[in-house]
Amino acid sequence: MQQAGEINQLVNGFLRFIYFSVIFVLVLAAAYLFSKYIAKKGFVKSNNKNIKLIESISLGVDKSLYLIDVGGEFFLISSSQKGINLISEIRSENLILNKVEKVDIDNNKKFNDYLDDVDCKYASSDISHNIDNVKESIKKLKRMVRGNKLND
Repeated sequence: MQQAGEINQLVNGFLRFIYFSVIFVLVLAAAYLFSKYIAKKGFVKSNNKNIKLIESISLGVDKSLYLIDVGGEFFLISSSQKGINLISEIRSENLILNKVEKVDIDNNKKFNDYLDDVDCKYASSDISHNIDNVKESIKKLKRMVRGNKLND
């Protein structure tokens, strides 16, 4: 009789464990789905053709500056807890927009060759010394990697 009571307690304990485990998993799933729903509502991606955010910078908690392009005209606006304010219109001549130096990629060219090109370009400046340091560091890394491969 005492054995039946102990078995009954074990079964009840096991069923309780299963019950709370299922409830826990359901709560986690509901939280996950809710957060996905909220994320989709808050961040709707749009394909605006006339308004573009060019750049933004945070100035602190709830304070930011935004550079926006509206139909080819640029505006600097601020955003804070107090609201959104137009600071000024910016002339496009005063902006640096996507001025990236193009590099022709040659698949047969090695990384050291690219460094040599940069070294020739800036031979008279302090950058040349830094490039030599980079080259020496790369050689040391190669030796270390080769040494590790030989030790394996």
